[in-house]
Amino acid sequence: LSYRSRVWKRLPRTSLPEPIDSVEGYLKEHATLFKYGLNLKPTSIWSDLRIHPVYKTVEIRIMDAQSNIENVRALASFIAAYCKYVLETNQNPPAYKRAVLEENLFLASRFGSNAYFYNPDFSQIHCIKLFSDYIEKIKPYFDNKEDVLYVMNLLIKGSPAIEQKKLLSEGLINFRNSIVL
Repeated sequence: LSYRSRVWKRLPRTSLPEPIDSVEGYLKEHATLFKYGLNLKPTSIWSDLRIHPVYKTVEIRIMDAQSNIENVRALASFIAAYCKYVLETNQNPPAYKRAVLEENLFLASRFGSNAYFYNPDFSQIHCIKLFSDYIEKIKPYFDNKEDVLYVMNLLIKGSPAIEQKKLLSEGLINFRNSIVL
């Protein structure tokens, strides 16, 4: 999860977008905002998910603060596999109320892969169980099968920030040396 998205949440045009019914509807709605000067340009929408106004692609920005390229590649592979699964099986993602999504985002930013998320019916599920179930469903849709294991390991191990905090608390590294660029 991107901490940027949590920090920027209070700014306009950020965080979770309104539900998107179609590319055309989304672009028309935003064209109206631009027409009346409510947005400076089409690319000034910084929500966690958006349709790029020029390329007409879906941008998923919620995991954009990764510390290494391997994580980026594996998470992009996960998102691509999930999208393929949804498109090829016609299985729509579960419909969550906005408040539940907001709570789950908060829980993810606070507890990482140790979080318990709320399902649409308000039952709870552990983050690792939820994503393990998704990964099992979409496994055939990964282009690179090694990414399946990488994503599972990333999920179980937690984000690099968790590892840095652990090492810092154990006095094994200092903050200045813990940042990987």
